[in-house]
Amino acid sequence: MAGRAWKKDIYTPPVNPEVARQVKQGWPLPHYSNPRTHRMRLDKDERIYLCGWSASATSKEPWWAPYLITLDPNDGSVVMKAYEYDPMSGRDNRMGGTVADTAVTCVAPAEDGNLLVGLLADGGNTVMGFSPKADGSPFDTAAKGDGFPVKLVHWWGQVHRVDGRIRQGLGSARIGPWGWAVDLAPLPGHKVLALGRCNGPFKVTEDAWCSDSPIDNPIAFLRVCSADFDVLFSTLIPGIVPFEVATIGPARFAVAARAEQVAPPPKNPLMERSPGKTDGYLLILEYVGE
Repeated sequence: MAGRAWKKDIYTPPVNPEVARQVKQGWPLPHYSNPRTHRMRLDKDERIYLCGWSASATSKEPWWAPYLITLDPNDGSVVMKAYEYDPMSGRDNRMGGTVADTAVTCVAPAEDGNLLVGLLADGGNTVMGFSPKADGSPFDTAAKGDGFPVKLVHWWGQVHRVDGRIRQGLGSARIGPWGWAVDLAPLPGHKVLALGRCNGPFKVTEDAWCSDSPIDNPIAFLRVCSADFDVLFSTLIPGIVPFEVATIGPARFAVAARAEQVAPPPKNPLMERSPGKTDGYLLILEYVGE
């Protein structure tokens, strides 16, 4: 007989109740939030990882508050929280000015207990560069990858490797500019497979399947990064909105997406052209690197 083993309510981010009452017209609760989970994953011990963002606010404006929460599989108790910031902290109760909307888009537990984490922001004044401990300290390592050729970039991302026990940042990379990870998967040798979207000029490698998109939107990308987050392979996949990358073997993966444009797949297509305006899209990948 089936039955619910346990139930866990998610409230995030926490706020200082005294500050919240002052700046939010008597707000009575120790959290100011409306959480939206982007991804849920299990590790080898069936610990549960939830990540996403919560519709929250600073004292002056709305703010996307990121979160990553680990739950015990036996009773749903919280094992760890990361990337969880009080939006009404800092100067003027405005996150100290670090107010670009930020979300944790994906999490992928690795066999060694570390986590691959994808983040998204809508501006440069973001908390993505801070420690996942959310204690005000910077991320433990410098981010690999290019900066921005312009002052303001809307929607860009980073990928982090984080110690899943102590929340220490072990490595990071910028995705872009103008790109963000939708899902991640660990590869042999601590390499990283990143599936994402881009909305502007995006760097690809010489062996890319596709280096120039015939359409402006949507455009997906696939990247393989080294253990130190150097880009080993990068390609565009025009015309799809990617959802998920699933591990289906030791080095084999399935990418699920929605095809929004009539465009052929980039490799060994079963069908040369889409029969409709919007279709399902499935891509099977095999990692053959060292």
